[in-house]
Parts: sequence; C-alpha cells; structure tokens
Amino acid sequence: MTIFIESEQLKQMLSYKPLAENHAGQQKIKLQLLESIKEFFADKFYRLKKATREAIDFIAWLSSERGFIFASQLYLAERHGITDRTIRNIMKQLEGAGLVVKVHRRAKGTNAKGKPVYLFTKHKYFSYWKELLNLSECEDFHEDFHEENKETPYYKRAEEDKKNSTNTYLNKLRDLIINKKVLSADQKKASEMIKSNKLIFSEWKDHAEVCAASLPKKMKTRDWEAFFEVLESMKNNVARYGNPMKYFETCFSNAVKKVNSRAKLKAFEEFLNSGYEEISIKPVPFYNWLEE
Repeated sequence: MTIFIESEQLKQMLSYKPLAENHAGQQKIKLQLLESIKEFFADKFYRLKKATREAIDFIAWLSSERGFIFASQLYLAERHGITDRTIRNIMKQLEGAGLVVKVHRRAKGTNAKGKPVYLFTKHKYFSYWKELLNLSECEDFHEDFHEENKETPYYKRAEEDKKNSTNTYLNKLRDLIINKKVLSADQKKASEMIKSNKLIFSEWKDHAEVCAASLPKKMKTRDWEAFFEVLESMKNNVARYGNPMKYFETCFSNAVKKVNSRAKLKAFEEFLNSGYEEISIKPVPFYNWLEE
C-alpha cells in the first residue's frame, strides 16, 4: 500500500519549528536516532563500510530537526561515495524494523509515485506527522502485512545459513581431531585450559580442540605467554567473528609477535643497563695518493 504526501502537507511539515533549539540539542537528537539504528543492526553495524556508516550518521542528522528526511538517495550516495542501491537497502531494512515509515511524493503532473520521504518513528514529531498524514488508517494494513511477512529477512537468513554452515564444518573438524588424536600434549593442555575457564563464553569452549589445533605442537615459554594473553581476551569476546578457529589463530599470531617484541625490547634495555665498556674506535690514517 502506497502512502502519498501532498505538496501542501510537506510544506506544512517544513514550516514546523525544529525540535532542537541549538547545535548541541540537534546532536543529542541525532545520537538518539542513531542509537536506535545501531541497536537494530547490532554487531552488523560495525561491519558495514565506513562510508555507509557515515551516510547513516548523516541521515540521522538531517532527520533530527523535524523527524523526517526527503533528500534524494542519489544525493546521499554521491555525497558519501556509495551506490544509491546501498541507501535503498539500508532504508528498506530500517522500514522493515519499524524505525521509519516511507511515504511518497507524487511525480510531477501524474499520480505516480515520486521520491520517497522517510519519517522516523522514534522522533517526537512523528505523532504529528502520523495525524497529519492519516497514518493511523494505514496501521491495520501494516500490522497485517508484517504479520504475513514475519519470516526472517533475506539478509539475516543469509547470515544464519553461513553461521550454520560454519558450525557444521567446525563440529566435524572437532570430531576428527578428537577421534584421530592429533593434538599434542601441549595442545591438549591448552584445550583443557580453555574449557575449564569459567569466564570464557560457551561458544569458545565448544570449539576448544579446534582452537588448540592452531597452536604449535611444542609450546615454548613465549608461546605460552602469548596463549595466556589470548585466553584473557577471550573472556570479553563472544565467538561473533564467524569462524572462531581463524579468529583464535590470528589472535595467537599477533600475541606471539607482541611477546617477541617485548622480549627483544627487554633484552636491549638489559644490554644498555649492563654497564658495557665503550668501544674505542681508532681513526683511519689519511692516505694521500697524490704524493706518490
């Protein structure tokens, strides 16, 4: 069902005094709108491209004054160096989450749909626009529509399928590691440490053998030091990175580099503080070949 906004209605909406009285107030409202968007996207928000996040931030800023935005998708896309399709997808997801309501201006000289106007439902002015545009008459339709289409959105289904596929692979890999007994004594010890740590999330413990398999067969002192650093970081991280084995392997590799760097720095400091004798450098005699 298409909801139209007439030119006079849009002019009336634009004549309303901005909700914020100054820049600080506008910034506060923008952050409130942006926070609701971040809450919807959750961790996915920070996996969006920087330009896309900046575009969302700008949309929230434009909407902070009166609770709606009618800037063209092409303008927003070109301003941030992304495609207008990206803008459409973002707004479609926000509309599906109930954070915005989309209405259309009429195309010039026709009754066809023109450019969209998005109303933010979390803005204080939304109740005014709801009454002005008779959106309450459309609520029953939207409720029925969302109820009929309550299945998981396509982008979330894709993420769930990918996650299930990864978990299936990791479970098979874990069973293979256990059945074939491929872990060394040090790797088994590391695996038990992951499982026995009460502060680590269960997702990591389920794949402890897989994580341990990425460690060296024979752990040196510095390897153990790096492992304990990774173990400490796992307390604050859920296995949200898709494949915990790859994440663990990357963290361990980075931790080893840090440990080695610290060891080299410590050795150099000890050398400087050891009271070594200055090496005397004898001057090289000058040889004048012109005198020959």
